[in-house]
Amino acid sequence: MKSFLVFSFIFLFISFSDVNGQGNTTYPIPSFNIVSNGSANFLEQVTKSSVFQFRGKRQLNIKNSGSSSGPVQVWAYSFDKVDLLGPYTIYHGETLILEIDEREWGVITESESEVILSVWISEMGIPSQINLP
Repeated sequence: MKSFLVFSFIFLFISFSDVNGQGNTTYPIPSFNIVSNGSANFLEQVTKSSVFQFRGKRQLNIKNSGSSSGPVQVWAYSFDKVDLLGPYTIYHGETLILEIDEREWGVITESESEVILSVWISEMGIPSQINLP
């Protein structure tokens, strides 16, 4: 029940921010050097070819870079709404690395000043492609 309430709050926040034009923008994962001032949503891109991928444990990487970036609050969530990770605070020059599984994931960020963000997923030593006959 607690998980449901937290997810509901996050998604209502995203929807409300978008309606009021407060800077909520959606970007694909991977995205690099995205300038954000406010809230942003990053969504893992699922393609037809990814259906045939063998994915196990992976790393979700969120980097806060730029010459004068302020701190950014970060939440990672599974698309099936089972898991919510965070909040985490990432300061200028830091990279947050979270271990995730084979499910599709998204990232929500919130900042009070302009930040430059990169969000990507890397495999943890597991083949990312299976060659089928």
